[in-house]
Order: sequence, then C-alpha cells, then structure tokens
Amino acid sequence: MSITTEAKTVVLADGKKASIRRGKGRDLLQAARMAGGAQDTIRLAFGIIAVLTLIDGLPITLEDVEDMGMGDVQTLMAATMGNDSSSASSTLSSSGSTEDSPTAS
Repeated sequence: MSITTEAKTVVLADGKKASIRRGKGRDLLQAARMAGGAQDTIRLAFGIIAVLTLIDGLPITLEDVEDMGMGDVQTLMAATMGNDSSSASSTLSSSGSTEDSPTAS
C-alpha cells in the first residue's frame, strides 16, 4: 500500500501558505473529537481544516481556525472539501441574501 503526500496549497490573505493534505476516515474522527462531536457542522469543518492543514509548514489548532479571517476560513473550507475557492464563493452567494451578513459590502 502506498501513501500519497498529495497536497493542495493556497495563499492566505496575509501571504502565508496553507498546505492541505488529502484526508482519511481517521482524520474525520480526530476532527469530530476536536469539535466535541459531529453535531455542530461548522465546528466539525473547522476541526477538519485543523487536522489537514499546515500553515507555513506548521500545524494549526481548531482555535487557530476560529481566529482566522472569514475569507481565509472559506478558502480553507473549499480546499478541504475538494473545491476551489471560487466554487465556495459561488455556493455562498447563491445560497441567499447576504444583506444581514457582517461581511456584506
């Protein structure tokens, strides 16, 4: 059995490079433990990001993800879920109005 180290790399708003590796079932279990269960899907997604991502070669925590800017979080969510950031943006914008969103311009 060969282990692949295939990873996606994205550049965050501050210029740091995030490397996201392909996940496995055990990563999902670890993310669920970090998130305190799988009931809170956003917190679970943050856990998945934390488990699969290195920023400038260093591991991150779920709390690091919570403290990131929303644009970076959305970029990392898209990368960990197998989409590019433009797909995430179009999904978010097509899901309804953003008038009440704090990030709406």
